[in-house]
Amino acid sequence: CVHCYNEIYNAVPTSLHKELHELIQQGFSSFRLDFTDEGEPLILDLLTYFHRSLLKEDQMKFPLTEYTTGHFKEGVL
Repeated sequence: CVHCYNEIYNAVPTSLHKELHELIQQGFSSFRLDFTDEGEPLILDLLTYFHRSLLKEDQMKFPLTEYTTGHFKEGVL
């Protein structure tokens, strides 16, 4: 297939929530949140977390206990 590609997901979700404000300082002005099978309650908690983070409101605890930053520290987004 000429235009096909595959996505291989990690066993745990990828999150750069701890890097959010650094990314903003580096010039990122928009972010994309992708969900696979998290379910509505967790998605709402994650959206609330990121909304509060962007507004610099009181920080709530990050809703996920397990996550990875992928290869972010190696320069791969």
